[in-house]
Amino acid sequence: ITQDDGPFITKLSASKENPDLIFAVGGLGIYRSTNFGSIWLNRKINTNWAVDNTVTSSHRVEVSQANGNIVWAGGGMAKEFGLQMQVSVDEGLTFKTVSEYSLVAMNAYISGLSTHPNEDSTAYVLFSLSSYPKVLRTKNLGKSWEDLSGFGTDKVSSNGFPDVIVYTLLVHPEDT
Repeated sequence: ITQDDGPFITKLSASKENPDLIFAVGGLGIYRSTNFGSIWLNRKINTNWAVDNTVTSSHRVEVSQANGNIVWAGGGMAKEFGLQMQVSVDEGLTFKTVSEYSLVAMNAYISGLSTHPNEDSTAYVLFSLSSYPKVLRTKNLGKSWEDLSGFGTDKVSSNGFPDVIVYTLLVHPEDT
């Protein structure tokens, strides 16, 4: 990995099934190592990975807690600006673009990315836009998304979720 190939501060993620398999965010896609970082190989993401070829500290990579074959990556949900979330089902060898949230255009960098401990097709993309959805969930590998924070198309949450910055989400493994 070269210093000018990714964000100054990058996110790392590892597979719990295969602890030697680790990932880092890079300028052209994801870096993948099968030997805990001794050798890194770039897995290019050619479709909507970065705006103007610039990767930011908002870009994330996250291995599914429930299935180490599934790897999520991306920096935002702003297709018209060149950002889309990506998913891999082959341990990060290839990635495909997932659908956008359909109720409102998020057009923003993400503030977090999480996975479900027991449901391998479930992931959460987190946002920090004022008066917009904060927690989007997919249960089908990104084919569709739902807003858990209750903002939907309104400027106020219908379920009392505060209009705050959301960086992380944890799902309790025994009481999901």
